[in-house]
Amino acid sequence: MKKNIIVKGDIGVGKTKNVLFPAFDESIKNGESVVTFSTTEEYLSNYYDKLKKENYNVIIINFNDIKRSMGWNPLSHCYKLYKENNIDEAVFGLEKLYKNLFKTANSKDMDEFWVNSAISLSIAVTLTLFIKGDEDKINVSNVASIIREGHLKEYLKEFVDENITVYAQSFIMAPPETSGGIVSVCLQTLRLYESRPNLRSMLKNTTYDEEKLKNEKTAIFIINDEERRVNVPLVTSYIAEICSLAKKSKNVFKIILDEMEVLLPFL
Repeated sequence: MKKNIIVKGDIGVGKTKNVLFPAFDESIKNGESVVTFSTTEEYLSNYYDKLKKENYNVIIINFNDIKRSMGWNPLSHCYKLYKENNIDEAVFGLEKLYKNLFKTANSKDMDEFWVNSAISLSIAVTLTLFIKGDEDKINVSNVASIIREGHLKEYLKEFVDENITVYAQSFIMAPPETSGGIVSVCLQTLRLYESRPNLRSMLKNTTYDEEKLKNEKTAIFIINDEERRVNVPLVTSYIAEICSLAKKSKNVFKIILDEMEVLLPFL
């Protein structure tokens, strides 16, 4: 899409019905891929059957009803890049991901040193999992488990890897009280994504085909209501990943962010 459109208006004036639904219809007519974020299943219920008839690849990431959602592992795309030897792109993707995940309500009142140090430690631990290459263990929950275990400095020193050194060095060199604080900030944030069993299960595996997303016309429904604002860093991370994939796709992608005010505090 070559232009951005912002639609602003009071509740009930018809923004969705009169502007956003027609934009969605236009995308289907043109055979474009389309990504929607909304706080309800309104788009999904209105368009699912029509999209299937038009042979769309449909992806549903539903944080409101996780049992009805497809799986999405936030680390999978970066690991795929890493395996393809696109190391710079993989590391850059991890930086974007963890910066998003650490944008929580608590982090806004925290000194940047602690947040940035926690992000660096999370990236370093994730890279150790990439090097080991056991795909079943490459997930946010396992990153938290490794950080939670003792002897973390000794664990990180085992890896002779320049990227790990860059992200782990300040933690390894920090005195015990400082490194302990970094670990606490890490776990305080990652706990938001690993403490709920259904969410933890959803984030372990990506259950749709990334290649189909890039090569076939695709409709993606991202659903998260206002009461689940704790999930918004995941939403923004997912949208960022889809934007990255869209750049490599032969298809035109249209992105419709309904109820964008839910996302704004975390952008």
